[in-house]
Amino acid sequence: MLKEDNLLWKKMEWLLIILICSLPASGSLMAEERATGVVGRTVTISCHYNKQEYESHKKYWCQKWLRFRCAVLVDTTTEIGKQGRISIIDDKTQRIFTVTMSNLTSADTGWYNCGIESSGLDSMFAVYIHISDVMVSEPLLKFVRPANVSCIGGSVSVSCESLHGSLPITYAWYEKTQRATSEISHSNSLCLHCKNISEDQQYQCTASNNKGNASSAMLQVSLLKAAEKDCRFSVYIRNTGNMFNSCEDFPVNTDMEPNPIIEQTTISENTFQTIAVANESLSSYIICSSLRWAGFIFLLISAILVTCWTKKN
Repeated sequence: MLKEDNLLWKKMEWLLIILICSLPASGSLMAEERATGVVGRTVTISCHYNKQEYESHKKYWCQKWLRFRCAVLVDTTTEIGKQGRISIIDDKTQRIFTVTMSNLTSADTGWYNCGIESSGLDSMFAVYIHISDVMVSEPLLKFVRPANVSCIGGSVSVSCESLHGSLPITYAWYEKTQRATSEISHSNSLCLHCKNISEDQQYQCTASNNKGNASSAMLQVSLLKAAEKDCRFSVYIRNTGNMFNSCEDFPVNTDMEPNPIIEQTTISENTFQTIAVANESLSSYIICSSLRWAGFIFLLISAILVTCWTKKN
């Protein structure tokens, strides 16, 4: 009977050791508990450590929540602190090491850990990252170089960029005249010069990805002087909250009908599905953590009871 009790006690000890070693949280290391990213783009995590002794220790970034299953993806001993799509930089002055994951995919969603190698148990902090597939945002138009050269016959370049949304993003430019609307370019920049301006015209850029498309504000060109080489034209951009006019001293015809060439896609159900997935992941984490702590308490109480019962007998 005594041998069986000792065996049971040893099993309890091992279970306690495994459970304690699996807990990743550490008071000496902190980071954001949750982070979000977008497919094709970049996410950055800052891990803060508060002990001076850790300045010379190896820092790392590993995947999985449990300590003993966390696979190291990159560490500060790696050449130039980079491994594939993931990089790590340790700022010993600020006591922050920063992890950057680029070219994100949906498969990158999951649990990770900031880690600092120690002589005993490593200091670790768990971070959950959720990667979403997001529709493009409304493209913004801006002059690539000073636009007032259009007033003296020079060429003007306008760029189109959607700052948010999953990559890759493709762009197209459309030209609208009094007679017709036509697609003129598959680039994110548009070059305007005397040879292709013979009347007042409007242009619009569209950005597209696998979740939908969005159209920019209208770019309006007013012809001030028609000529093949020495023309004059004014370029007018109305972005949200901003207006840009290349020729402030010249009148601009703003009566042209600013109907969008392509209607902007509205937010789809995927946005709400993304929110639901994130909430579900948080709920799963809370349930999982609660069960682990409950298991830890149960094993601790069981171990105490077994010890008391063994001594009594």
